[in-house]
Order: sequence, then structure tokens, then C-alpha cells
Amino acid sequence: MKAKIKSKVLAALICCMLIIGLLPTTVLAASLTVLNVNGTSILSATDNKITCGEGTAEYDSDNNTLTLTNITIEGEFSGSAAIYAVGDLTIRLVGTNTITSGYYGIYGNNGTITIGGEGKLIIQSDNDCMRGDNISIGSVDETGAPTIEAMGRGKQATGIYTTNVLTIQNGAKVTAKSDGDSYALCGEGGITIADSTVNTTSSGSEQNVICSVSDFSIDNSTVTATGTSQDAFPAIFAAGNINITNKSNVEATSSGMRGIFTDSNMTVTDSTVTATGTTREGMVVVGTLTLNNSSLTASSKPNDIIPAIVTKSFNITNSEVTAKGGFDLFDWYNGNIDDISFGIAPANGKLAEFKVDGNNWDGSAAKHFKEGNESPYDTAINFSADEMNWLGAYRYIHIGEHIHTGGTATCTEPTICEDCGRAYGNALGHNAVKTERKEATCIEDGNVEYWYCDACGKYFSDEALTKEIAKEETVVKATGHGETELKNAKEATCTVEGYTGDKVCKVCGSVVEKGKVTAKAAHNFKDGKCTVCKATDPNYVPTKPTVPEKGDKESPQTGDSTNIALWFAIMLTAGTILTGTVLYSKKKKCSK
Repeated sequence: MKAKIKSKVLAALICCMLIIGLLPTTVLAASLTVLNVNGTSILSATDNKITCGEGTAEYDSDNNTLTLTNITIEGEFSGSAAIYAVGDLTIRLVGTNTITSGYYGIYGNNGTITIGGEGKLIIQSDNDCMRGDNISIGSVDETGAPTIEAMGRGKQATGIYTTNVLTIQNGAKVTAKSDGDSYALCGEGGITIADSTVNTTSSGSEQNVICSVSDFSIDNSTVTATGTSQDAFPAIFAAGNINITNKSNVEATSSGMRGIFTDSNMTVTDSTVTATGTTREGMVVVGTLTLNNSSLTASSKPNDIIPAIVTKSFNITNSEVTAKGGFDLFDWYNGNIDDISFGIAPANGKLAEFKVDGNNWDGSAAKHFKEGNESPYDTAINFSADEMNWLGAYRYIHIGEHIHTGGTATCTEPTICEDCGRAYGNALGHNAVKTERKEATCIEDGNVEYWYCDACGKYFSDEALTKEIAKEETVVKATGHGETELKNAKEATCTVEGYTGDKVCKVCGSVVEKGKVTAKAAHNFKDGKCTVCKATDPNYVPTKPTVPEKGDKESPQTGDSTNIALWFAIMLTAGTILTGTVLYSKKKKCSK
């Protein structure tokens, strides 16, 4: 009976504990109980003040603030730290403060260490430079943002390590380095960086540079993580989600493995991320990788077949992605591709391009993706399983805003992009000028009424420029000459050449056929003179009378060569006729 009662009571207590554990709780500040500076309890020191080198460490119990002013602390501090606190503590930095420790630099237990002030703190230690449950670095009272340089020198020395949450904020400048096989930064409960600048380096093998065992948040900050060892793990590792927002700039490079690895999801908004895996992938996101208005450049081992990006789902909105090595979509732990997804969405009113190169790691021959949904895209596109299966074949992938380039618009056609081959912009429209109708003549062509566009060199028969015609169709051929008449003809004379005359078109008055010049006429000479123009005959020789010589029985030559016998016969005939006439007249009178 007693055993049953005990069992019921125990069960009730367990239930109560579970209920209490599930209820929301308020974290209360942990009271400071121990504060040792340079091996001395400052809580017991006179005025809570200790001299450290040329500077001082002073504790204000009212504000729970330890002010370090130009301190110099150097020691082994075996099993402890140069500054050791149990409970919450605020450290305010003034001037330049230096801590060199053979063990821990600053160690906080059971509380939160908050570091502010506008001073500087340089820590070198053989173990963790800073270690605590929660550490918060940044301005705490508007006195300025601190500068921290934490350099772990030992084999297991971490720059800054928290068993819970590490916060760097409010303009802090942090440089963390591990020269051993450890992290530069580690937050087991997560890491938050906001409005700050963080530079981290680790030379350790098989370690991350920044390790968040929970979520990792970067907001409006610049963060670099560089792993220099050939055996290094991913430069940035997060067991939870990685969120990078608000104009942050993150660069992660590992000489031994991946630039970034998260066991969950990664979201980048309004920021720039560069992830380089010198020997492996550039980045691995086991869950979903989401980009919003951001830029991501990931590079895997150069000229290898290792993808630059591996994720299960990839959502890209108004962002630019360059993957030197391409990317693969699959479940990281089992290789399953059943639940993979890939989508690209351009900004409103813009185009998104998706370029791929199957042979070159640097994308020197990248072309628009054409296996299904052809790039570029003016609306959101989700790729099919077949399309996603093509992705692993590419050595280079680029996704980003597409801006049409090149080409020349015409009057009727818009410009054709020389890169993607698609039309863009508007046609120029015709710049046509009207030519009035002109009648053809005998010798000159005329034309019909038409419009000519000097931009495209085309002819149109209508004012609306809808009826294109050939140039030849605008021409009205010359009619040719009709009936002709002879003009300008002239007879040749012995002094002037003649002209046959021109054949002239009666319609247009044009000379159809030119006449010819004729030679001058011959002179009509008589007695040595031309009867027309009185010109002297150059060949004329006048005849002179001659006197016959004595004993010459011939009649003298007079120059007249008339036949004498002829003249004698004529005279004889005339005398006979005259004699007959006289005799006839006398006979007639006698008969009366």
C-alpha cells in the first residue's frame, strides 16, 4: 500500500516538473560573486581598484561594471584566467588594454560577460582568449563601440568561445584568430552579429573558423572567415539556420573543405555572400537555400567535377548567383532527389537570366539555359524534375538580372538582343516623306504618288504606310517622241555650207536626230567670173588675137575656132533664100 502511494506521489512530482519545464521562463541576472583581476580579487581590494601595469582595473559595484583603463596583464594563470568572474559582469574599455595569458584571457562562469566602451582590448592566450556562458560585445551605454583582438595561441585555443550565446553588436570591431586546432569563434547556443565588423582566421586542422552549434544570424555586418589549413573544416558551420540580412557582406573561405555548411536552412536577404571551398564544395545547405535581393558567389575546387553549391531546395528572388562548379540538388544525407525544388523569380518589371556552361568552371562559354523553360524569364518559374536533372551536368551556372544588349530596331521591328535573341523595346516607326505625282514626258520618266521612309528605305503607295511597293513601281516610264518635223535646214551655196536640218519632236521640241552639214556648191564661172558670187576663176586664161605671117594663106586666128565651111554653107543658103524671095515678089507684081 505504501509502495503504491509512493509511486503516485513520484508520478505527480514528475508531472509537475514537466509542466513547469514547459512553461515560459524569465532569465534572471546572475549576481556577481567572484571577480579576480590579474590573480587578485578586486572585490576585496581597496576601493575595488587594482593597478595593472601602467593602467588600472576598477570595479563599480553599483553598476556591476569593471572599467579597464590602459591595463597590461601578463601571466600564466594556470587553471584560471587573467580576468575571472562568476555571475554577470560588464567590462568597459578605456584606452588600449593588453592581456597575455598562459591559460584563459577572460573567463566568465554562470552569467553573461558584456564588453563595451570605446577602448581596445588585445588578448593573447594559450587557451581560449574569452570564454563564458554568454558573451556580448558592443556598445552598452552609448559610450562608443569597442575593438577586440583575440588571438588564441595554444593547440586548443579559441578566440572567443561561449557555452551558450555569443553576441557581437552595436558597431563592435572584432578580430578573432586561432593558431591552434580550434575555432576563431564558437557559440554553442548560437551566434548573433549585428551592426559590426568581424574578421576571423583559423589555421587549425579539422576545425571550423566560426562554429555555431545553433542558429547563426548576421545583420548589417561585415564578416570574414578564413581557414588556412589544408585539413580545415568548413569556414562557417551552423547546426541551425543561417540568416544573413540588411546589407551584410560575408566571405567564407576554407583551404581544406567548404566555405559554408549548415545542417538546416540558409536565408540571405539584401546582402552579399561569397563562399569558397578550395578543395571541396563552395557551400552546402542541407535544407533550403533562399536568396532575396542578394548576391551569392560560390566556388568549388577549380576545374573539378565538385559542385559549388549543394542544397535540397533553392529559391532565388531578384538575386544574382554565380556558381563556379555549378550546383546539385539532393538530400545531403541520403542522396534522395524526391523532394528537391528550384525556382527563380525576377524583380517586378525585370528579367532574370539563367546561364550555364557544361565545360568551363569559369563560365567562359556560358549560354542561356534552353532545356525546357528557356532563359531569360519575366515571371517566376519553378523548374520541373527533368529540368533539375540537367543541373548536375553544368560546370558553371549564373543567375541574375538580364539586360538586353545590342541589336538595332527598325521601323517595323523592335531590337533583337544579341545575347538572348529576344525582341525588346519598340519599333522606331516610319519616317516617311510624300512625293507628289509627276507626269512622264517624251524623254523623262515620271512617277506615281508615293511615300518613302529613309529610315528603312521602303516605298509605300498609301499614306497609312500599309502597302509596300518596290521602287520600280513608283516609276512612270517616258512616253518617247511622237511625230517629228524638219527644222534648221539650209541649202549650200558656193560661199556657205549647207545643213540637212534637225528632226524635232512636235510635242516637246527636243531634237530627235541632228542634221548634217553639206559641202559648199561649186562656182558657176563665165568669162573667168562666178555668175553667183563674182568670185574669180583661178583657172581662167583670156585668149589674145594673133597676126598672120606673110605667105600665110590661112585666115588669121582670132581666137574663134568656128568652122569656116559651116559659115559659108549658111551664107550660101541664106543668099539662095533671099534671091528666091525677090524673084517671087517681082513675079507677083507682074501678075497683077
